[in-house]
Amino acid sequence: MDKSETPTRTVVVGISGSESSTKALAWAMDLAAANGWSVEAVTAWPEFGAVLVHDVPGHYCQPRASAVAAQARAIAAASSAVPVVPPVQRILVNDSPVEALLKRSDRARLVVVGTRFGAGPHHVGHPTVGEAVSRRARCPVVFVDQHARVHDLLDPARMSQEVGR
Repeated sequence: MDKSETPTRTVVVGISGSESSTKALAWAMDLAAANGWSVEAVTAWPEFGAVLVHDVPGHYCQPRASAVAAQARAIAAASSAVPVVPPVQRILVNDSPVEALLKRSDRARLVVVGTRFGAGPHHVGHPTVGEAVSRRARCPVVFVDQHARVHDLLDPARMSQEVGR
């Protein structure tokens, strides 16, 4: 982000349909509600590693339909897990998850991604979506695991101070 740009009052969250991405969304909703911010729930389709299949108007597209359903389930589950639901914008893009999140990191306060820390070996030689985003994002990146544990910046009060600048 160059000095002339100010971050929006938005937390960007990657939604893959995994349990950890749903926990990440709930954590982000809590943070956003406490600070008067909004949330962008970003789902990219098809999933990482798949050949990009483009949506053709008037034709059913299974990868897109699966992404829409996964995003809806995550938003419903996260919304029921938090006391106050902030404004949530649903973003569905035909792109790689890394690029979809990076494009939104330019003006976001924060990017939040689910992770499987402690869930076995990672892809050897291939960074996870979260790792790739954290290397190139233009704002802080927080990882939330399937047990709703936050990795990196652990103190929500400190997180509010860091991203509230």
